[in-house]
Amino acid sequence: MHLRTIYRYATGLLAMLGLAAASYIFLASLTPSAKARSDAMITVDVSDLQPGEIKIIAEKSAVPIIILRRSQTDISRLYELSQHVKDPFSHASAQPDYAKNIYRSISPDYFVTFGYEARKGIRTTYRANTLPYDYYQNVTWYGGFHENFDGAIFDKAGRVYQRYGHPNQQNLPIPEYSFDSATTISINLLDTEQ
Repeated sequence: MHLRTIYRYATGLLAMLGLAAASYIFLASLTPSAKARSDAMITVDVSDLQPGEIKIIAEKSAVPIIILRRSQTDISRLYELSQHVKDPFSHASAQPDYAKNIYRSISPDYFVTFGYEARKGIRTTYRANTLPYDYYQNVTWYGGFHENFDGAIFDKAGRVYQRYGHPNQQNLPIPEYSFDSATTISINLLDTEQ
C-alpha cells in the first residue's frame, strides 16, 4: 500500500472520529442536566381540590400546568364523549405511557395537563360547562378546555373534539408526573414530548 493511500485513510478516519465527537457533544448539550431536571420538578398538594375544581400552577414555568379534579360523573361521561373526539384513545397525541388510557391520567380522579394545545402552543382556558360562543352546532359538551386561536375545544381528558375543517388533530399534552401520596403530585415542568 502506498504511503499516500495510508495518509488518505488516516485523514478520513480522523475526520470521521472528529465528526462523531462533535455530534456527541452537540446532542449531549441538548439534553437537560440532572440539576435542570430536578429544578423542573414541583410538588403540588391537591387535598383542597373538590370535584370539578382546577388548580393552575405556573410558578416556575412559562407554560401553566392545569390539574383538574374530575367528579364521578365527569369520569363516566368520558366513555360517551369518545365518539365526539378525534383521538379518543390518544394514539396520535403526546403523553407518557401511563396516560395512554381513556382518562389520559394515572388516576381517573385527577387530570394533569400542560395548559396549551400541541399544534401551535396556544394557551387553553378551562370552561366548567359553558360552550364557547363560536360553537353554533349541536355539540355534546360537559365542560373542558378551549383554545381561542383556532377555536378548538377539548373534553375533561384533554381530548380534542371533531369539527369540520378544524386543523388541530392532537389532544392536550400531558407532562410527566407521579403521585407521592393520595393527594400530593410531583410534576416535571419540562415539556419532554414537544
